[in-house]
Amino acid sequence: MTLLCKFARAEMMLHLRPRNLALSVSKRCYVQAYIIQTSQLSRKKLLNLKHLKRFSTDSIKTKLGEPVKQVNNIRRTKNNELRRLFLLAAPEKWRLIGAIAFLIISSTVTMAVPFCLGKIIDILYTNDQNKTKENLNKVCFALLGIFIFGGMCNFARIYLMSTTGHKITQSLRKKAYAAILSQETAMFDKVSTGELVGRLSGDAQLVSAAITSNISDGLRSGIMTTAGISMMFYVSPHLALVGLAIVPPVAAMGILYGRFVKKISKDVQNSLAVLNTTAEEKISNIRTVKAFAQELNEIENYRTKLQDLLQLCYKESFYRGIFFGMTGLSGNAIILSVLYYGGVMLSDSTITVGNLSSFLLYAAYVGISMGGLSSFYSELNKSLGASTRLFELIDRKPAIPIQGGKILEKELTGDIVFKDVSFTYPTRTESMILKDFNLHIPKNSVTAVVGPSGSGKSTLASLLLRLYDPVSGSVLLDGYNLRELDPCWVKQQIGFVSQEPILFNGTVRENITYGSKDAGDEEVREAAKQANVLEFIERMSDGLDTYVGERGITLSGGQRQRVAIARALIKNPKILILDEATSALDSESESLVQQALERATLGRTVLTIAHRLSTIRNADKIAVLDGGSVRESGSYDDLMALPNGLFRKLVQHQTAMLTSCRIVTRKLKLKPSCLRALRFDKYSTKVLKSHYGEVEVPDQTLSQYVFSKSENWKNRPSLTCGTTGRSYTFGMSKDFCRRGAEALLSNTGLRPGDRVGLLLPNVPEYSLAVHASLQAGLVVTFANPLYTAHELTRQFRSAKVRCIVTIPQLMETAQAVANNLENYDCTINIGGKAVPDKKIMGLESLLIPSQSIQLPEVKPDDLAVLPYSSGTTGVPKGVMLTHRNLVTNISQLMHPEIVKVNETTNDFQETVLTVLPFFHIYGFNMILNHTTLVGTHIVTMPKFTPQDYVECLIKYKPSVLFVVPSLLLFLVTHPEITAQHLSSVTQIFCGAAPMKKGLIDTFLQKINRQDCHISQGYGMTETSPGITLTPYTMPYEKSGSCGRLLPSTTARVVDLATNEEVSGPNQPGELLVKGPQVMKGYLDNQKATDEVIDSDGWLHTGDVVYYDEDEYFYIVDRTKELIKVKGNQVSPTELEYLILEIPGVADAAVVGIPDTFAGELPKAFVVRKPGFENVTPDHVQEYVNPKVAAYKKLAGGVTFVDAIPRNPSGKIMRNELKKIASSS
Repeated sequence: MTLLCKFARAEMMLHLRPRNLALSVSKRCYVQAYIIQTSQLSRKKLLNLKHLKRFSTDSIKTKLGEPVKQVNNIRRTKNNELRRLFLLAAPEKWRLIGAIAFLIISSTVTMAVPFCLGKIIDILYTNDQNKTKENLNKVCFALLGIFIFGGMCNFARIYLMSTTGHKITQSLRKKAYAAILSQETAMFDKVSTGELVGRLSGDAQLVSAAITSNISDGLRSGIMTTAGISMMFYVSPHLALVGLAIVPPVAAMGILYGRFVKKISKDVQNSLAVLNTTAEEKISNIRTVKAFAQELNEIENYRTKLQDLLQLCYKESFYRGIFFGMTGLSGNAIILSVLYYGGVMLSDSTITVGNLSSFLLYAAYVGISMGGLSSFYSELNKSLGASTRLFELIDRKPAIPIQGGKILEKELTGDIVFKDVSFTYPTRTESMILKDFNLHIPKNSVTAVVGPSGSGKSTLASLLLRLYDPVSGSVLLDGYNLRELDPCWVKQQIGFVSQEPILFNGTVRENITYGSKDAGDEEVREAAKQANVLEFIERMSDGLDTYVGERGITLSGGQRQRVAIARALIKNPKILILDEATSALDSESESLVQQALERATLGRTVLTIAHRLSTIRNADKIAVLDGGSVRESGSYDDLMALPNGLFRKLVQHQTAMLTSCRIVTRKLKLKPSCLRALRFDKYSTKVLKSHYGEVEVPDQTLSQYVFSKSENWKNRPSLTCGTTGRSYTFGMSKDFCRRGAEALLSNTGLRPGDRVGLLLPNVPEYSLAVHASLQAGLVVTFANPLYTAHELTRQFRSAKVRCIVTIPQLMETAQAVANNLENYDCTINIGGKAVPDKKIMGLESLLIPSQSIQLPEVKPDDLAVLPYSSGTTGVPKGVMLTHRNLVTNISQLMHPEIVKVNETTNDFQETVLTVLPFFHIYGFNMILNHTTLVGTHIVTMPKFTPQDYVECLIKYKPSVLFVVPSLLLFLVTHPEITAQHLSSVTQIFCGAAPMKKGLIDTFLQKINRQDCHISQGYGMTETSPGITLTPYTMPYEKSGSCGRLLPSTTARVVDLATNEEVSGPNQPGELLVKGPQVMKGYLDNQKATDEVIDSDGWLHTGDVVYYDEDEYFYIVDRTKELIKVKGNQVSPTELEYLILEIPGVADAAVVGIPDTFAGELPKAFVVRKPGFENVTPDHVQEYVNPKVAAYKKLAGGVTFVDAIPRNPSGKIMRNELKKIASSS
């Protein structure tokens, strides 16, 4: 209370005491400053008494200089605001000057009315009637002309002021919008969207109105007031003094009211901003509101905020009512006093009726004009409040400019370095996100960052995009600090795909071209194609011009994500940032998005932020973040090898979560699909079952199944020799097989169950010979045409072959073998003549049956073929495969989620070019039989030569290629093969040996297209051959995998030491499989059969594999090929992949050589590329040895060779390399 009294006394001293009294100017100004400050406190009705302690007499003495500055600052701010308001109108000054000129004229006309009216009244009161009428006509006609002119001037004034107002509003909004978008991201963390939109719309309108229409009305009121008062004094000075006595107090009240209105206007605008923010946020997320049934709560929340705004409006209305009530009362008082005093003067004849009438009208005009001035002053203060908010925004200089800085002249390589970076978000300065952070992201590499939540993963993307600047340290791009480079140019080099992409309300085309406004229609379609957008957009009636709705709401999550990828790709960025772009998608959408991402990452520096650790297996480098720094760094396998590593713990934690969810699922008796719907990947720690379920197998023989649809395309080409052009249609092939089967039984001594040996290269007749034999009930065994007579004799004796089918070029070898076979019947010479005395039959004579016979009944479980397994791991053995085995495997490949089958139609047929041998089970069943089933045109090559292969690519334009890794490497490295040669290829299938992701990426870079899908499979001769295959919807991060289990296939992975099942995903072990495609056993070799197929029916593949959380399998090595170094197992494949990374290395193979101390040592055989003779053994060891554990180093040495010996299927013949090593 004492303090309050002191304050009151100080205020009285300010107003009552002379300037030379005890209170100094400084103190007086300080008190005045405090009064002004308290008057500007928003939403407070009473002063806070505790707050007044700061303003005690003692504290006043300590702040003598500050008060004067505060008062001056307040006045200067107001003056600056007014000055800036008028400066906004400067570009439109000529229009405004014209409007003001018209305003003066129209106001003058208006103010002449009372005077003229008074004169008319005096004329009416004249006694001379004739003169009255004459004068009245003249005056009225003159006034009519003046009024018309005044009306035209008024129109011009309003038009000019209104259009000027619109232009100023446009300019102001443009400046405000530019200022908003130019601000750094940190500002948007603090200021709500609704508030910014409010400033852009409402505040800009208020300010614009203040300097146009409001100024116009104010000037009009001012002119009318001045002119009215002047005329009042002209008509009657005494009466004017009486009437205007009330003006000073009304003016003072108007000034006070204006100050109050400015303050409360700002409060109303702030409250409106809060209201707009609430409405904008909830309406834009209406689906979330409705999903949680929060409509009533949000309505109540909005009502509460409206009530707060209403209270402010009530307050404004209350004071507004008082002010205008008082001004109205003042106006009426003026009129009453004028009427009274004027009546007295009229009775004394000191004023005429006309003059009194004129005076009263002038007085009314003055009253109205003063009300207009009050309104003008009130609105001006409102606009000052709004302008304060706008100018704060426009004047704010962004901490990070949107442009300006160095633009590199050379092409960006994409090398990124985070150097000693420390960072904290501006809204959370107490929380350090990164601290002395260091990370190198090499150019053209894929680097993944993982870590616990809040470790700073997404922060790296924000810093790289320069949405924020680090507190200390630097982010380097190609060695340049990002602060030195032009931010706009930097962002043009970066493509960003976030977890939840936002699309704008427009068409798909407009959203894609948002990444590059200069892109043409062809570029848009190409980006859409690469991102798999065309896959869904072509099904929509408007195509790329389809409207997506606000935030892309009419599209699914996967579709929005693909549009976002296209938006990133269209500007062809050198750097790509992927912030867990598939974590919120269903499995089908994820696959399509991953396909797009697989293409997008080629030839770019990629930073991927991962939460699901299985998605970054194939990253070149993984950085594990924790506590604001890099805890671990290395490849996936390196990090998993760390016993107590953080990455390993994260993987195990996710695995444990999956296991727990599976237990819950079983207890609740939920379907496995429920688990997938929750985005948990299905696996079992014991038996793995196919993701695709069971397959329905037709109860048919192989020939019945393969030719079951051939009538649909019987006139289409089926088999063509790529060298000679010899060709058969599907109709001819089917007829040939039937006639050949009848001839085999009628013209030879062969009977159902007998064995036929095929000694043929890849010729069209290969398929015909096989299926003719099978329809005759015979069993077929295949042989490598490069085998010696000794090797062939061993196989054909084992198979009990009674007939050999061959060509003239191999006839000598065939006859040498035939002479050593028991119970031999005949040799069939394809393309050659018959020699009856040597039991040689020509193809033409064979096709002329001696009589029409009934073909035997062949059952699906009958033995069909006897391929012999590869001899690289032991003596070849005959693999007994039934018709059902082979039909099952083809049916497994026909699953719609695995292979994208494009069956032949009247207008479409795919073409396959194959050089892979048909005597290999991969070439026989997957290429020859599977493609025949769907009506594909097969172009064969009997012998591989680069020239013939290139010519076939040009002539036949194949859409599908079947390769092994060595053939794909040939396509990548051969200088004569260009992207144009491969332009027709849309699918590539690779098998027989593992293929590394890097080779796939290099191939896709060469063809310069992203629409070619590469599938990789795994299988064995013993499994017909397929076990796994990568589906065409496989996510990009799975590249390098050999796929998932085929339908109706189960598997186990067992530890090599304990023979127990591994604990779960990512644990290597031997693969065991079961399925209807598994062989009956080895021919006449029960012991070997029992060694491979155990008593529970599991086939032991001998291959070391592991599977991930999504049940994608990865081949590590063969158990018999593992190198044992001091009891440790070394994978040759791992070392081979490392060697192939060395520039100048074309091929490599690693084998174990004997060592007295270690048991075995790894030895490398390397093939140099032409022109890289400078690659030495030391170079190879210096590159490999630092990257592996000590026992994996190439301690056995490095030897350069001209070629790595491989068998026809592309597998490395390690026994041959061991012989070379032992002889050196």
